Amino acid sequence: MNKIKFLLLLFVFLIASCGGGGDDDVTDPNPPVVTPPGPDNPDDPDNPDDPDDPDDPDDPDNPDDPDDPDNPDDPDDPDTPDEPDEPEYPTFEAPEWKVDNYSKYEYSMTAYMSIPASAGIEEDWNDELAIFSSSECRGVAERLEIEDSVHIWVALIYGTGNNETLTFKYYSSKSKHMYQSPSYVTFRPDEHMGDVDSPMSLDLEIVTSE
Repeated sequence: MNKIKFLLLLFVFLIASCGGGGDDDVTDPNPPVVTPPGPDNPDDPDNPDDPDDPDDPDDPDNPDDPDDPDNPDDPDDPDTPDEPDEPEYPTFEAPEWKVDNYSKYEYSMTAYMSIPASAGIEEDWNDELAIFSSSECRGVAERLEIEDSVHIWVALIYGTGNNETLTFKYYSSKSKHMYQSPSYVTFRPDEHMGDVDSPMSLDLEIVTSE
């Protein structure tokens, strides 16, 4: 009898222990793991190894990452076109242009000239400009300042008569590059090419070979 009573009490005790806490006391067999902030937490914004950090330069999906294959500025991307190198032009020693034997030329004409910005020449007082008929120097120009930061070139050009063709050569003392006119003008005795107010703009191209 005592044994039966003991078993009944034990059964009631077990029932009370299992059901007394209600649904709120049911323990989740798979509780969420919460990692405190710190270097071991991959989602911590202060963690440099956070894979979702948009500011991470090593993140392969970061557009600022130079090694990101989707980054158009990736230097190692074979499809990224290389910027063309600036061409290297020959340099020259300062020329010693002069007109030989003025007395053999019966005629002369005057030229007022300017260097256009399109020529890409940074003018200097040590630059030189000369006029040629074939390979013969027919005049050397002088640079004049007609007002603040406005300069022209003036030359007296010598010739033997009408229909002589003239070309121009320009030397830049800063770059040591040589320029020449791809076209020519015709010598006209006693005439003027341009004037102080409207100088003739020279068509000049850089010399690409020595």
